[in-house]
Amino acid sequence: MRNDSPLIQERGQSLVQVLVVAGLTAFLSLALATMFNFSLRGQRAVEVRDAVRLFEGEVINLLSQAETCRQNFSGKSVTSPGSNLTRIVRADGSEMFLANQIYQNNMLRFVSAHIGAFVPDSSSEPSKGRAKLTLQLEPLGDPVGPRVYMRDIRILGVIDSTGAITSCIAVATSSDGVWQISPGNPNDIFYMAGQVGVGMTNPSEKLSVAGVVQSTSGGFKFPDGTIQESAGGGVPFMLLYGGLDDGAGPMQPAACPSGWRDLGVAEQAGDEGYYDLASGIQRPQVLLKRQCLGDGNRSVIYLESGFNNGGGAVNPSACPTGWTDAGVGRFAGRTGWWDSTSELVYPQEIRIRSCFK
Repeated sequence: MRNDSPLIQERGQSLVQVLVVAGLTAFLSLALATMFNFSLRGQRAVEVRDAVRLFEGEVINLLSQAETCRQNFSGKSVTSPGSNLTRIVRADGSEMFLANQIYQNNMLRFVSAHIGAFVPDSSSEPSKGRAKLTLQLEPLGDPVGPRVYMRDIRILGVIDSTGAITSCIAVATSSDGVWQISPGNPNDIFYMAGQVGVGMTNPSEKLSVAGVVQSTSGGFKFPDGTIQESAGGGVPFMLLYGGLDDGAGPMQPAACPSGWRDLGVAEQAGDEGYYDLASGIQRPQVLLKRQCLGDGNRSVIYLESGFNNGGGAVNPSACPTGWTDAGVGRFAGRTGWWDSTSELVYPQEIRIRSCFK
């Protein structure tokens, strides 16, 4: 008979209720322990994958030096079936990685390595091409993930008539589908850790070039978005001078050459006046500058002269070969030049020849 008396409820829980609560507690504890264990194993798996990438990167960096690559693989056959390796050495022959040894803070065992699967770059040069270096790595502990990691590294090399490597260099993982192999010398273009070297195997910047860089069209684009098509420094600016008044009024600057945009003539005060020896008159002077704007393929230089020691003002030298003469501008120099022999003061001017190409 059921008894719902409040007196029985005050005495505590029944045995069934206690067993239910204990069972739920045990279940929750087991679930939490299982989740924690999986969390730890998952974290361990991430650490192992990072360790695999670091190990692979160390091998690539080591073999990115041509001499070190040759030390490891010279004489090794890379045509079918290839060659097995039990160690990877430095350029001096000392061991860097040895099979069945543990690396990366006790997280990986280096099991073995194999090089082979040589593919020529072209039928015209069958001795030049790429091989595949496969690393077999075993994670230690109990991670959630593969029990064995196989990592492929691309090796550019030259082989002899027997299929054995004579020279080589590591460039990247074979899974790097973005990288395109140059069919030329394997030392010509090199890719390492996001940096590209041309003519060098140890690029220090995103692009390092040992030699002349050529742009056949378009120029070079800089971080601010500007494009420079000429070494002249971007958009060129040329001045054409004038202003000397030797009695007929200020001399006007020459017109801007064809293909140059005339931005107008700027006028400034000249230098202390120009003394006319013949008339004995000192005329006020101005300095005139015609401003010309060219396109990105122009360069400008200026040649100066004008000194007068009694034989008249000297003209500047002619423009160099390959440069176009835009004219000689004349404006007043400092007031007079006193000749102690003749005790005469000769009028001075400044002459500037503008040249462009």
